[in-house]
Amino acid sequence: MPASARSIAIAVLLLCLALSASATLCQVCALAYNRSQRATAMESLKASSAAHAGQDKYSVLLPTYNERENLPIITWMLVKSFKDNELDFEIIIIDDASPDGTLEVAKELQKTFGEQYIVLRPRAGKLGLGTAYVHGIQNATGNYVFIMDADMSHHPSFIPAFIKKQKEGNYDVVTGTRYALGGGVHGWDLRRKLTSRVANYLADVLLTPGVSDLTGSYRLYKKDVLARMIAATKSKGYVFQMEMMVRARQMNFTIAEVPITFVDRVYGESKLGAAEITNLMELDQETARRLLVSGAMLLVTDAPPDLAFGIDLNEWQTGPRFKGLKLIPPGFHFVHYSAPGESAVRAGFVKFFKPKEIFVVHWDPSTEDVVDEADLDRDHVMRLKHNILEFEPGLGAYPLMPHPQQPVATYQKWLRLTTHVNEQLVARLLPSPLKRVSASVSTSRFSDLDTTILQEQRRKFEQEHRRSAARRGESLPSESAAMAQDLVPEEVSASTADATGEIKFSVIDLKRSFPVNATSEQVTRFSLDKSHLLRTVLEKDCQGDYRVLFGEMQLSFLLFLVGHVYDGLEQWKCIVQMICSSKEFLDIQQRQPLRTDPPVRSLFIHDFIVCLHAQLQECPDDLFVDALSSSNFLREALVTLVCTLRDPDSVNRIPDRSMEQKLASFVALISDRFKWDLEAAVEERWATEDIEEGEYAPMVVHI
Repeated sequence: MPASARSIAIAVLLLCLALSASATLCQVCALAYNRSQRATAMESLKASSAAHAGQDKYSVLLPTYNERENLPIITWMLVKSFKDNELDFEIIIIDDASPDGTLEVAKELQKTFGEQYIVLRPRAGKLGLGTAYVHGIQNATGNYVFIMDADMSHHPSFIPAFIKKQKEGNYDVVTGTRYALGGGVHGWDLRRKLTSRVANYLADVLLTPGVSDLTGSYRLYKKDVLARMIAATKSKGYVFQMEMMVRARQMNFTIAEVPITFVDRVYGESKLGAAEITNLMELDQETARRLLVSGAMLLVTDAPPDLAFGIDLNEWQTGPRFKGLKLIPPGFHFVHYSAPGESAVRAGFVKFFKPKEIFVVHWDPSTEDVVDEADLDRDHVMRLKHNILEFEPGLGAYPLMPHPQQPVATYQKWLRLTTHVNEQLVARLLPSPLKRVSASVSTSRFSDLDTTILQEQRRKFEQEHRRSAARRGESLPSESAAMAQDLVPEEVSASTADATGEIKFSVIDLKRSFPVNATSEQVTRFSLDKSHLLRTVLEKDCQGDYRVLFGEMQLSFLLFLVGHVYDGLEQWKCIVQMICSSKEFLDIQQRQPLRTDPPVRSLFIHDFIVCLHAQLQECPDDLFVDALSSSNFLREALVTLVCTLRDPDSVNRIPDRSMEQKLASFVALISDRFKWDLEAAVEERWATEDIEEGEYAPMVVHI
């Protein structure tokens, strides 16, 4: 190389060093100056013999240092990619004594996926990338070896492409490239992109490795080829990867390239989903496998920063890179959000996510709400789903595990709160297509909104309907023409009430809990004892299945707790008061034959106590205090329930030890959490009832 050209090359290299603040390119330069001293071409090493009776096995070397947050996710992705393509594999984790507990996470991963797939080869300290690969290959049993980063910048979805390319030409090395057609980089600013481009250009000029992305580190090697190359390589750290490709060309190994998309690491910067997944493997192993394999994704396009966004009992403040959620367990979930600003009102929707589903919504700043994928351009939605990997770094992980501030995982709490909620129930109570809920516009039989508010809701809905139709390429009359000629589309008129948030609760009238044409004695009896009303609701609205009623009780509670819809609280109060006040019905339940699974006499009572126990664990403290100090509804209902279930005057009741244990635990919860002596209140009620018996007993007459 002429001296002037060499001077220019050195000057550009120094500029790259200043931009990247690293010594990486200096070592590249050293490689260039020492080229004349290196051995020339060596004899080509041909294809290695396949292992396992002709079946290829792939060993993945994952050097780690402080990758506690990323390791569970990249491991799951690798396992899924290999198993989906029916490939034999092992993942060798080489941890250099990470102080953040990466090795402990790796041990849990090994328990979950099995020692045949997860191999741990930790080291005593941080000894460098090159020696990590040496250590890993000594323990590899595959005849092919992948090397990649554990920070999720190298996505396992490209593994089939690597293998396919290798098979096409029986290549010794297949390397990923960001700079070929189909490749790319996400998450880098212009300076980093320029630095990488210049470094690769100069390395290509000075070292002639014959690849477009010398600084990349996502590669597939034949095992014996990799062993020979590592033995000949002198560099350490980042330059190790660069020298490896130079050595491969010098040793006449065959090299091919595969386009990849490189994604800058996210965890440690994202406000959402960074730490929640780290202890995932502490779940029951079978549950962990099921959730990891079947998790759904929610993609939110154009979400603004500082959006209050949440799912179920979780809520976060989003950052600028937020794109949604991943690893959502299949089943019922409540997605909620509110626009930036102190006056923003919470809105959301409920949805039953299917295994591996990708669900797309678009944030509409004009309505400060999301648009369902059914109202978006179909081709656009399909493109988004096809390119979901581009958005994955911005998808926060559903928090499945506890943490120091939350000893019981929110997902476990959510499961306890939704045991009886099913799709049929949700379809009946929330008939709108997206099952929308809003603290400001959701209405029910408890609502008393001004007609102007309802008209405004209808106007906004019609506007959104037209925007959605335009996105789908459909043509509708203009808004003014429709209003003037009353040409609002029929489907809009028919569904406006549903789409604007009407909740179709079961009608429970506690003031008229007696039969039609009841006698005075029946009016008195069934006004005090709600058994007739309970039976009527079970037969009319629940088809005789009490679990439907408990499902409505749970959904009503969640509409209030999560959705901030106070009509949900009103319905929940009606259901709780009705059941607690149904003495005759509960007495009959307690005289049922003993069951074996669970060992109780009444599943109705058992499930009701379990539901109510879970709800009172999660309800706001001030709600309970307000209920005690104002209407006393909850206090009176709970005292009535315990008095009925422990009635000392009942002679026909058969003892039920399991039920008594459930009830004792429930009473202890009330005492511990709300500092209210329910036992004393029950004793006081019994004493009062003894005094009021006989001629002083109350009589209710319907006029």
